[in-house]
Amino acid sequence: MQEGDLTAPFSPFDVTLPQLPMATSRHKPAAIAVFVSCVAMLVGGVSFDWFTHGKAGLGLIGLRACIDDMGCHTITWLEAQGAPASLLPLGLLGVVGLGASILLAIHAGVMLFQGKRVHRVVLDVALLVAALAVVGFWYAVFRSSIGNGTKLGYAGFLAIAGIAGAGLAVHLGVKPGRAAR
Repeated sequence: MQEGDLTAPFSPFDVTLPQLPMATSRHKPAAIAVFVSCVAMLVGGVSFDWFTHGKAGLGLIGLRACIDDMGCHTITWLEAQGAPASLLPLGLLGVVGLGASILLAIHAGVMLFQGKRVHRVVLDVALLVAALAVVGFWYAVFRSSIGNGTKLGYAGFLAIAGIAGAGLAVHLGVKPGRAAR
């Protein structure tokens, strides 16, 4: 069988896959730190425990109200009537920023793990947008009447730790413009 012969029978087992370059042991911890940071951002972003009041809580996505006999009910900021107007755009921007940061950080972690070049600029912008939205959301809740009587929960701290951890791991894991080798 000659290369380029279209009449020869094809078998998927005849295809050889390219070998992925393996990262050096120096870059594996950075890649793992990026993946752990992604989990922290994900849990922080979808949790309703940014601020708590008893069993009730609120987060970037919306509110969770718990009534003993009826269980817990969640509503998004789009459905919440009477909520401060600043919480909707900051919550949505925080969710979008965290989502983009998670996807780009996963890509950067894979690139680090494979020893390939990591493009940090777009990740840096996504992490900055997420961080500013998260801090803005905290500030808006503290300044609003909805924040009265609430306690800080774990989720906001987890999201910020994930943002900082992903940024630090990528920046310490590779020098700008160079492959992670």
